[in-house]
Amino acid sequence: MTSSAKIGGIAILLVAFLYLASFAFASPLVGLEDGDNPAVSLEFIRQHSDFYFVSGMASILAAITLTVAVLSIADTVLQPSSSLLMRTSSTFGLFAAAFLFSHGVLRVQSPGTLLYIEGLNHEWGLSAYLAVQMAGTQGLASAGIFALSTWEIGLSLAGWRSRKLPRALSLLGILPALPWLMGLLGRLGSLGSLPDALWLLYIGPIILGIPLWCAVLGVVLLRWKPTT
Repeated sequence: MTSSAKIGGIAILLVAFLYLASFAFASPLVGLEDGDNPAVSLEFIRQHSDFYFVSGMASILAAITLTVAVLSIADTVLQPSSSLLMRTSSTFGLFAAAFLFSHGVLRVQSPGTLLYIEGLNHEWGLSAYLAVQMAGTQGLASAGIFALSTWEIGLSLAGWRSRKLPRALSLLGILPALPWLMGLLGRLGSLGSLPDALWLLYIGPIILGIPLWCAVLGVVLLRWKPTT
């Protein structure tokens, strides 16, 4: 069981790093000014297709290491109990890996195809990018983050109840619930019109909160000592 904990710890630490990398290589950090603007994004892909490729590969590798982490943690933190909460949490973790893997494949494969279509007809290229953006970022990536957040919250609740995880880590794990709540409230208005401070509260737990929790969990698992 100790070896499973260490494997899970290393894997979830890699997930934290790769998750951040997948965002960083398709963000303003590398010069992408507006990912929702097809003209701007196609020009970015034309000049920096390698960044887009790296972002996709980071998502694929994050999915692979997340699969290892979920299964290893199921053998460590969740054993010997087999409650419905724990089994459901692990299932959502595997869902997250599947969604992130699919998003990564779409991102890796899309630059060449998008530029080829845009070379045939500029308007077709813009439409193709929007299709990739909706299916990838707004679809698969969002589903992956939602499932990953559900796994994180479920594991935190299970760890709190069983006392197998530090209470501080379990409290940190409920942060993804904040964007969910704000997302529901945003249906009453527009998230795009939120003040900057509230927008940071919405996006912060998604971009920074999840990898921070994963990194802390990794450290906990590397120092894991089985309870009797």
